[in-house]
Amino acid sequence: MKINDQELAKFVSMFKHGIYIVRQYTDPRMLLLLQNALPDTISMYPTEVSEIVALAHWFKNDYMKWSNDPNLIRHEDIPTLLKTRTGRCGEWAIVFTGMLTAMGLRARYVLDLTDHVWSDLVLKNQLIAIDSTVDNPRMGQYAREDSGKKLSYILAFSPNGGIEDISYWYTRDLVKLQKRRKLDPIPGHLIQAYNEGVRSAQLVGH
Repeated sequence: MKINDQELAKFVSMFKHGIYIVRQYTDPRMLLLLQNALPDTISMYPTEVSEIVALAHWFKNDYMKWSNDPNLIRHEDIPTLLKTRTGRCGEWAIVFTGMLTAMGLRARYVLDLTDHVWSDLVLKNQLIAIDSTVDNPRMGQYAREDSGKKLSYILAFSPNGGIEDISYWYTRDLVKLQKRRKLDPIPGHLIQAYNEGVRSAQLVGH
């Protein structure tokens, strides 16, 4: 099967984008900025899903502003976003995932190549998907598919780990999803190469 060069270039661009985003979460200066942005009413050490949902409600209603401006300048760096507090799902997910990470949670930046970004985290050994842009932020496992999206690639970027292809977690129909994956096996090779580099760096660091 011939790989579409334009689609591949888009994938690589988004792949690099996700890596850049989560590398910011490994910088103690960035984490301190994010911690300082959190409200006093939110526990810095959440242990319940309800606390994460409360944070998402505060984030949507009192912190970030949504912009439909077609000329919106898109930012990815955390210091700028903490000043503008404006954007769409990409900007929102960058800041919200960073806040979860700054709280010491095992959070990831989740990128759906169809057109959306959100966060997930592990709490009490349970994987929880959170979309800070909506009124009901806790996402169901099949929420993206149920919204009518034709899923193909959904990637989770971890600040202190690697990248995981979690597309299969969000679909009930693996066969249809696989048929849409026109770039295979290249994405898998890119993920494997990056993850091996992360593991090697961690070994050297120890």
